[in-house]
Amino acid sequence: MIKQSSSTPNATQILQSAVQKHQAGDVGTAQALYLSILQSQPDHPEANHNLGVLALQDNQHQISLAYFMTALNADPAQRQYWISYIDALILADLREEAQSILTFARQQGLQGNEVDALDARINQAVELPSPHTSRLTSKKTGAKKLKTPSTQEINSLVSLFSSGNFTEAENRARSMTEHYPAHWVGWKMLGVIFQQQGKNSEALMPALTASKLSPNDAETHNNLGIILDSLGRPTEACVSYRKALTLNPNYIQAHSNLGATLQKSGHMKEAATSYQKALALNPGYAKAHNNLGAVLSEMGEFQLAAASFKRALHIQPDNAQAHYNLSIVQKKMGAASDAIDSCRAALQINPDDADAHYNMGTILFDLNHLSEAEAAFRQALRCQPESTDTLNHLALLLNAQKNPIAALEVISRSLKIQETIEAKSIYITCVKDLPPSQADATIRANLVRALTEPWGNTSEMAMVCIRHAKYTRYLSNLIVRAKNAEALSIVRRIDSEDLAALEKDSLLTALLCSAPICDTDLERLMTLVRRDLLTAAVEMTTPSSDDTLRFYSALARQCFINEYVFSYSDAEIQTAQRLRASLAESLKENIPTDALCILAVAAYFPLHTIDGNSQLLNRCWPVEVCAVLIQQIQEPKVELQLRNTLAKLGRIENTVSLQVQNQYEENPYPRWIKVPPPGDEKNIKQAILQKFPQTHFSRQKANSADRILIAGCGTGQHSISLAQRTRDAQILAIDLSTSSLAYAKRKTLELGISSIEYAQADLLEIAHDKRRFEMIQSSGVLHHMKDPWAGWQALLTVLKPGGFMKLGLYSELARTDVVRIRDFIAQQGYGSTADEIRRCRQELININEQENFGAILNSPDFYSISACRDLLFHVQEHRMTLSGIGAFIRSNKLKFLGFEIDSEVLRAYKQRFPNDPEAIHLEQWHIFETENPHIFASMYQFWIQKPEH
Repeated sequence: MIKQSSSTPNATQILQSAVQKHQAGDVGTAQALYLSILQSQPDHPEANHNLGVLALQDNQHQISLAYFMTALNADPAQRQYWISYIDALILADLREEAQSILTFARQQGLQGNEVDALDARINQAVELPSPHTSRLTSKKTGAKKLKTPSTQEINSLVSLFSSGNFTEAENRARSMTEHYPAHWVGWKMLGVIFQQQGKNSEALMPALTASKLSPNDAETHNNLGIILDSLGRPTEACVSYRKALTLNPNYIQAHSNLGATLQKSGHMKEAATSYQKALALNPGYAKAHNNLGAVLSEMGEFQLAAASFKRALHIQPDNAQAHYNLSIVQKKMGAASDAIDSCRAALQINPDDADAHYNMGTILFDLNHLSEAEAAFRQALRCQPESTDTLNHLALLLNAQKNPIAALEVISRSLKIQETIEAKSIYITCVKDLPPSQADATIRANLVRALTEPWGNTSEMAMVCIRHAKYTRYLSNLIVRAKNAEALSIVRRIDSEDLAALEKDSLLTALLCSAPICDTDLERLMTLVRRDLLTAAVEMTTPSSDDTLRFYSALARQCFINEYVFSYSDAEIQTAQRLRASLAESLKENIPTDALCILAVAAYFPLHTIDGNSQLLNRCWPVEVCAVLIQQIQEPKVELQLRNTLAKLGRIENTVSLQVQNQYEENPYPRWIKVPPPGDEKNIKQAILQKFPQTHFSRQKANSADRILIAGCGTGQHSISLAQRTRDAQILAIDLSTSSLAYAKRKTLELGISSIEYAQADLLEIAHDKRRFEMIQSSGVLHHMKDPWAGWQALLTVLKPGGFMKLGLYSELARTDVVRIRDFIAQQGYGSTADEIRRCRQELININEQENFGAILNSPDFYSISACRDLLFHVQEHRMTLSGIGAFIRSNKLKFLGFEIDSEVLRAYKQRFPNDPEAIHLEQWHIFETENPHIFASMYQFWIQKPEH
C-alpha cells in the first residue's frame, strides 16, 4: 500500500507528485522523486516505504528490505510498514526471521486479517504471493500439487456459485485450492465468492494468488482490482485494472471499473476517459452513461452531464439512480420544475430513496415552498433517520419558518451523529433567532464552545452570544445599575457579590477573550468593572480567587482587542498612568510586581509600550497573566520583527494611497483572534460552481488556480481562510500597511500555512510585478482610493483571461446613516485620533435615542478604535451604485456571476423576480435594493469573470 502523510512543505509536495506518478504507472519518475526526498531526508518514512514497494515490484527483495527497515525505524507506529517488511522477508525466503518479527509485532498489538494471512504464508508449502511482487515463489513438493482440476469439478463449482449457493461453493473452492494449490481456478473462485459476500479482506489473498498463477487472465486482474478498491487501496486497484486492459483492451467492465476508482479518487478527467472508452465499445451500457454523467457534473459540465443521464434513461427507463442524478444537474442549471419531475420519477421507481426525497426538499426549499419541502425532508428521514445533510436542511427550514426551538432540536440530533462544520454553523444560525428566555444551560455551554473552538466567525457569533449573555438576571440588574450611574468616577460601583457572579459567567468570559464586545450596555458595564480593577490594583487588593484573576485577565485581553475603546474620566486615566509609571519603575529596579497591577495596566495601555516589558516574560506567572503577556508583549514583538521580512512591490507614491497607508499603520484593521474553521478544500472551479451553480459562464479556464491575488489583505483573516479552503493555490496578499501585514504574517505562521506570500504594495502599481492571476479578491479596498474605477482597471490588467474576481464595494443606499454621522462628526469638529474617536463614540451613544443612530451602533465596526475609524473617520471614501457598477462591467465586457449574500435575501429576490433564477440582472437588483435599502449594509460583495479573448 502506498502511503501519504505530512512532512515539511517541500517534501510533501514532492511526495504528492511521486505518488501521482506511481499511480499513473510512471515508475521511473516516481522512483526519481522518492530518491530526491531522501537526499535531504534520508530517513523519510513514506519515501523509503514507497521505494521498498517499487523494489518488491521489481523482485529486488534485499533492496526492498533495506528501505522497509528504514521506514519502520523512522515510524514504528505505522501498521503497514510492519506488514510490508514481513512480506518482503517471506519473499526473500527468510522465513525464520519473518516469523520472529511477526511474533514481536503481534506483541506490540499488530493484528487483523492481513497479519493472519502473513502467518499462513510463512507456514504454507506453497507461498501465497505478496501484493507487491510479480512472481510466485513455490517449493517443489511433488507431482500431486501440479494436478489440474477436471472440467466437471470446475463446472460444478461455477454452477454452485451462479445459483447463489455461496456456502457450498466456498467449501468446494477451498477443497480445490487444497487439492490443486498450483492451479488458478480454485483461488479465483474463492476470491470471487468472498467478494460477492462482502468479505473483501478474506477475498484479497485468494485473488492475489490467482493473479500470480494466471498472470495472463484479464478477468482475474479485474476481480483483484474490485477487491483492492473495496479495501480502500485505489492505487493498487488501478494497477490491476490497467493490467487487465493491457491483456484485453476491449474489456468493457475493466474500463468501467477503472473509471469508477478514478472517480472516487478525484481524477475526474481520467475517469471520464475510461467511461468513454467503455461506451465506445458498448454504447448501450446504461451504467457507464450514468457514471459518466456523474463525472461530468463534478466537472461543472452540467449540459453534457444531463445528456449522459438521459441516454442512460433511454436505455434503462427504470434506472432510479439516473433519474435522481438528472434531478441534481437540472437543479444546478436552474430548471427547478424539471428537477422536481425527475425526483418524482426516481421515487415512483423507488419510494424509499432517501436521496431523492432530500433533493426534492432542497429544490422546494429554494423555491420557498416551505411546507412541501418540510414534508420531503421528513420523508427522507423516515427512509434514512441519521442523514446529517437532511437534518441540517430541515433545521434551516424550521428556522426559516420562525420555529427556532424545533430547529435546534433537529440540528442537535445532527451534531450528536457527527459534529460537522456545517452543523455547527447552522446551530449558531438557529440560536441567533431563539429568544434568550428559551435558552437553557446546554445552549449556553454550546455557545461557549462555539466561541472558543470556534464554530464560525467569532465576530458574528459574538453578536449572538451577547444577546444570551445579557439575559441572565444578575447581568440584567448590573446593566440597569450601570445605565443609571452618574458620570464615571473613581468610586467603585460593583460589589464583591456582583463581581463573584461575573467571574463565574463562562459565556461572558469567553466573549471578552474572543472579539470586541459589540453592545453599548455591556461596554458601559465593563467600563465600570475596569475601573474597579484599577482601584483594586492601586490598593494592592489580593484577588479573592483564581476566578477573579481569570475574569480580570479576560477584561484586559478585551481592552487590547478593542484597542482601548472604553471611555474614562480624567481622574481615572491619571490614576492608570501613575500605575503604569510605577510598573515601569519596578521593572527598571527589578522589583517583584503584583499580578493585579499588570492586568490593570494592561486594561488601559498595551504592555509592549512600557519600558522594560520583556522582563515580564522571564518571570513565573499564573496562566491567566501569561495569556495577557503573550497577547500584549510577545505577539507584538514578533510582528515588529516580521515587518523587516516583508517584500515591497514597487513604490507607494499616490497621495491618497499614502494617507490610507498612514491610517492603517496606526490602526491595523481588522483585529481578529481566531480564524473560522476551514471547511472542505476546493479548487477554484469547484468553489465558483458551489457559489453560483445556476450561472452559465465559460468553463475553459475554470481550473485549479496557480495564483490568487488578495489586493488589500489587511490583517490576513481573509487570505488565511482562503488558503485553508483552496486547493493547490499560491496566494499573493498585498496591503499598504506593514502593521497589518505583520499581523497577518504572524497569524499565518502560527497556523502553519505556507501558501501565502505577503508584500507591501499599492494595487495601482501591481501591474509592474509581471505576475498574472487566475483569481483576484479585493474587498473593502477600491472605495478608499482616489479613483475606484482606475483601481478596478488596474486589477483587471493582472487578471488572466477567463479569470475570476471578487469585489466588495460600499453601497450609496446602504450607507445613508453612515453619511449622516460623518456629517455630524465634521460639524462637531472631531479629528481621527484615538482620544477623539473615544469622545465622539460616547457622544453618539448618549444622543442615540434623540438622533436615532441605532443602525450604526448595531454595527460591529463601532466597537473598536481601528474599526470605528474605518467606519466613520476614514480619510477617503466613495460609495457606489448598482447602475455605476453595471456600466463598468458592460464597458469592460465582463461577466457578472452574482452576489455573495444571505440565502434568505436571495430567496426573497428570486420570489420578487422569478424571471431571473440566476439572480444576475443588476437593473432588477437595483429595484430590489431601493425597496430594501439595508440588504447591502456591509458591502456589495460580487463576482465577475474576465473574457477569455
